[in-house]
Amino acid sequence: MKRFLLAVAFVALASGCTKTSSPSDSGRSVGAIFRISAEEIAVKTASDGTKATQLVVGVYDKDSGYLEELSVPVEKASSDAFSGLHATYSVILQEGHSYDFVFLAQTPGNPFYDIDLPSATMTVLPTGLANVEERDAFYGRYSLDAVDSEVFAEITLHRPFAQLNVVSEKEDFELARAADIQFEKSSFRVSAPTVLHLLSGKADTPALYDMGPNVIAEHPDFAPYAGDYWISTGYILATQEKNLFDVSFSVYEKGSAESLYTTVVNGVPLQRNYRTTIHGSVLTAEGGFDIVVDPLYSGQEDLTF
Repeated sequence: MKRFLLAVAFVALASGCTKTSSPSDSGRSVGAIFRISAEEIAVKTASDGTKATQLVVGVYDKDSGYLEELSVPVEKASSDAFSGLHATYSVILQEGHSYDFVFLAQTPGNPFYDIDLPSATMTVLPTGLANVEERDAFYGRYSLDAVDSEVFAEITLHRPFAQLNVVSEKEDFELARAADIQFEKSSFRVSAPTVLHLLSGKADTPALYDMGPNVIAEHPDFAPYAGDYWISTGYILATQEKNLFDVSFSVYEKGSAESLYTTVVNGVPLQRNYRTTIHGSVLTAEGGFDIVVDPLYSGQEDLTF
């Protein structure tokens, strides 16, 4: 019965995004369906990920390597296949073969990521503007060994980035505003990995992220930052382990191309799929703040520095 239901599903998807290999052997064909989603955030946050609507798929035979005929590279990927943070991908495999799959969801047409499926890498452009939500993206891997029957798998994608935020306390912002200062833009700099190896998940090749001044984005109020003032938001490629980085951020007064001031924060923890927030009196000369590390989907860890 299970095989019959899968066969019906493949018939329904045949005119959509089913990929078929051209095998050199006479092995039996085996169908696989992947239901792909990004783990949704239960509360309002600085980003909901919904701009990442383009799904890129890389398929690799563990013996022979990249399979172009089964993959969906950027230039062939639909701009809305991952709409609503969900998608279905189906493929016809060969019995007895072993496969690796990689899935990436990104904003269509963005210039920030060079996804090279033949070399199984994603390279980040570390220059540009701060506060750009189109840099948000999701990533996941899946492996099959010696396929011998139809496959149905649920794949959950996660951010390969650390989300880095700077948030001013309400009282701090009001003190600056009382001095007749109108903030308009912000920027930040940090040296961090720029290359994601899609098959292993390893991130390396550090370089300086020099995110230039851009208009400060508005964010919805949510605990514990309700009523506070967002200074900047950025996405930094990160490893699965927590590492410490030195971050500098600058703010710009309305109508000025020169930064009003720059603050350097040493030892900021960044970790893949975690949100790190520098929070406190970030706009005043006294400059006292906490660093809060929030695992986006599984609770919260507060670190006071």
